[in-house]
Amino acid sequence: MNKIKSVMLASMLGLALLPMSSVWAAPKFSVVIDGKSYTLEQEPINRKGSLLVPFGPIFKALDIPVQWNNESKTVTASKGKLNIEITVGYPGAIVNDDWVELDASAETIGGRVYVPLRFIGESTGNDVKWDKTSNSVIFTNRMAQQLASVKGYSSALFDSKGTPYDASAADQIAPSSWSNNYGSAPEIITYVNPDQRITVAWDDEKEVHISELTDSYSVAASLSFAKPYEMFGGMVKDDQGNYYVLYAKPNKDEDMSSNVKLVKFDKSGSQTGVYDLPTDNKTGFDVMTPISHAGSRLAYGNHQVAVHMGKTQHKNTSDGLNHQSGILFVVNTDAMTLDEEASMHWTASHSFDQRLIYDGHDFVLLDLADNYPRGFYLTKQQSGQVVFTFKTEHDNDPVNPAGKNLGAYKWSNDNKTYSELGGLVQTDSGYIVLGSSEKTFDNNKTSDYLNESRNLFIVHVVQNFNEQSTEEYDGDSQWNIVSKHVVDSVGQDSPLNHFYDFNGGINYQKQVGVVWLTDFTDKNKENAVRPKLVKLESGKYAVVWEKWTADQYVSTQYMLIDDKGTIMKPVTDIGPLRLNRGDDITAVGNKLVRVTGDSMNNQLRVNVIDTDK
Repeated sequence: MNKIKSVMLASMLGLALLPMSSVWAAPKFSVVIDGKSYTLEQEPINRKGSLLVPFGPIFKALDIPVQWNNESKTVTASKGKLNIEITVGYPGAIVNDDWVELDASAETIGGRVYVPLRFIGESTGNDVKWDKTSNSVIFTNRMAQQLASVKGYSSALFDSKGTPYDASAADQIAPSSWSNNYGSAPEIITYVNPDQRITVAWDDEKEVHISELTDSYSVAASLSFAKPYEMFGGMVKDDQGNYYVLYAKPNKDEDMSSNVKLVKFDKSGSQTGVYDLPTDNKTGFDVMTPISHAGSRLAYGNHQVAVHMGKTQHKNTSDGLNHQSGILFVVNTDAMTLDEEASMHWTASHSFDQRLIYDGHDFVLLDLADNYPRGFYLTKQQSGQVVFTFKTEHDNDPVNPAGKNLGAYKWSNDNKTYSELGGLVQTDSGYIVLGSSEKTFDNNKTSDYLNESRNLFIVHVVQNFNEQSTEEYDGDSQWNIVSKHVVDSVGQDSPLNHFYDFNGGINYQKQVGVVWLTDFTDKNKENAVRPKLVKLESGKYAVVWEKWTADQYVSTQYMLIDDKGTIMKPVTDIGPLRLNRGDDITAVGNKLVRVTGDSMNNQLRVNVIDTDK
């Protein structure tokens, strides 16, 4: 904003605002914010049923700085990622680049700028209520009010360094959108320590921040680390309380310098080790753009940290394309050196999302793969199996992007997966894989990103899945035919299906043992999005997800199941508790713990749901 005249600000905005306790006489009109009452020195103005009040005093009470541009007659209020611009005489305002109609235009009255009171409340995330008895308007934080009504809910707030990621403000990626095909980098990591206390890690533009919390979720200690690269890929801790933080940056094609770095810090925040991943395309992991159209996960076990991530490769010499795939690299935490035998330069192609756990003996990883193979691909000890597969759209162009003439509808390059990875959790006899997908396994119903409602499902996978043989059909091994020796859950089996891959090869498919947990039927009203899975102390498993229409968030919900997919607690609505796409949910005992960011107030909220209530 140019020509800001801060000297004039107080008089133009009417910043004289006093707590009620400081007022000599009973107020004619007051505003209640966060339970505290404020009196305006100026009476509100009624314009066709809309109350107009001085802009400045309310935003001062909300602790949101304001600026006045005398030339354009524009007031700007900014805090965190919230930005509001309102110009005198205009019928609307700009809120975070969006035009919002006002009940009445802003006016200059007696040298002060007046705006509709309801607009102030709603644009800052509050519900607005008139209390006739006290002659006051009450602002109530919308999210806090809705969460307070959830059975078993509690929370704690602490100030963040920098501006944390806020899904409520930043994530409007709907199930009908292109971006929903892909995972995303982590934003706010919630890590449960052996003593059941919580460690929270998040990043802003310049630093990664880590806070250790007490039993009551207050901050016991905090650390901040400068980011050597622009991307934050995750954090994990070892048994001694050391931190391992992953950083990454994009390279240009043919720039083979390392762009993925794992850094070790001790409990005091001192750097004690670093590992730079070789990312060239000769003997390295061929990483041009890390965490590209994908996510990344870290896990610790037996003096090793494993990193599972998606990446875009350098230009392929055979077809000239920059392909996308997944990798796994395992670092010895004592020497901070690569364990080449445990690592994988390729886990799946394309790998659009990832999950990773340590099961007490091995690292187990899960890829959302759209091509080779096509499905949820589970791997252990460098041997994998498809545990769920999905439909495919074929192209009517006879020539594929590599220039091969294969014939219309005889090849595919379908990056749509019609599915989302949910979670990977160990059971007493194997693993549960959670996802959401479209129920119809029909290649003719593939024209859109969302063709029918997305529903939740699980499959249970045997412990030694990696030792099982791939299914055969028509004389060939078919890794997209799910084996009953791999998936042992009792659920829905599909008919045999097939698709043509990028090079025209025929691939047969079959789903086995799919236990559907929801039965949504109208894609415009109900979809299960961002599914999460966590094991509770009770031995039950919490399934948490966001409910969306085709293009709008509705609410967040959860249910409890056993390892067979039997519903042990029905769907419970937990209101506007948003789920970050790249982060997992955690549990302490039977309580779900999810940390969310408030970008406007630069705070983090520890959200706790007691599933026993």
